[in-house]
Amino acid sequence: MDERRDAEANFATLSGMNDVRCRPPRLVAPVRVGSGPPAPSRGEARGKRWRRAGPGLYVPSSVEPTVEQRIVEEWARLPEAVVTGWAAARLHGAAYLDGLDSGAPRPVPLLLAPGSSAPRAWPGARIVRQPLPAQHRAEIQGIPVTTPARAVGDIARLTRDHYTAVVDVEMAYAAGIAHPTWVATALDDAPVWGARRARQVLRVAGVRSCSPPESRLRLVCRAIGWDPLVNVEVFDPDGEFLARPDLLDVERGIAIEYDGSEHRTAARHRQDNARLHRLRSAGLEVVTIVGGGLLTPDDRVEAVRLLHDAERLAARPRERAWTLDAPPWARPWVPRVAQLRVDG
Repeated sequence: MDERRDAEANFATLSGMNDVRCRPPRLVAPVRVGSGPPAPSRGEARGKRWRRAGPGLYVPSSVEPTVEQRIVEEWARLPEAVVTGWAAARLHGAAYLDGLDSGAPRPVPLLLAPGSSAPRAWPGARIVRQPLPAQHRAEIQGIPVTTPARAVGDIARLTRDHYTAVVDVEMAYAAGIAHPTWVATALDDAPVWGARRARQVLRVAGVRSCSPPESRLRLVCRAIGWDPLVNVEVFDPDGEFLARPDLLDVERGIAIEYDGSEHRTAARHRQDNARLHRLRSAGLEVVTIVGGGLLTPDDRVEAVRLLHDAERLAARPRERAWTLDAPPWARPWVPRVAQLRVDG
């Protein structure tokens, strides 16, 4: 009874398992020292009430150094530019785009019109000179940004690592900030260098991942020739909900789970064990990839080893007592991006 109650609770809360969407906090644009109120004088800038945000630029020391605030402070050094790429997507609400790459801050992409003059790029920013049609310009709290569709398109073309680009695009889709159709249109509206790379990324990117590890795990599967479904509900032949595994390889009968730190509580561990029991009792093999985020080559090699081990186990004869056919009463989980109007 407890296991069935856990399954029903899981199914009832599928759409709220991850904080994939965020709202930007109040953004504070830096002011230039000595430019008059409310900017500080040079003497005041040396005090405790102000924090340096760039050459000659300051914000009150009470302003928290959030991801969004860092974006604004980098933009303030070149205010004629437009924020784009991962940074614009974050300001539009893509929570998982935290501006970090292996723990180090990623440069903020700043878009300038071709031929415009600009200072030499600095470590915190990447200056890109490309045309930007008016329909792909927006504003958030007074900060010029690209629209969500152009921002996601720029993620795909500006991110040098294909693997990272796919994950970032999927996290933008997870937040529901742009539909793939809008992104493709934005790229068509302003042909720019990197468009071929962008389209390669967009062809691979899916819309059902709810976290970066899920996206990375799907890419690991693709690298070995698997093509798993992502976050689909599994039922028994009587229509009872069993689980929604992170990935499901239907051909091999393997459910693939990623367990991060949120799975380490006693209550979550109990739910995970119950779900594993239900899936295996229904004839599915289950493989769990634990921690690490699949960020390093060693992590991915270990994941491949575990997947092949599960494949050998799944090859043993077993009765199939599971289906993807939802009963009439079920309300399957729908990704945020799928809820957008394509013609919007």
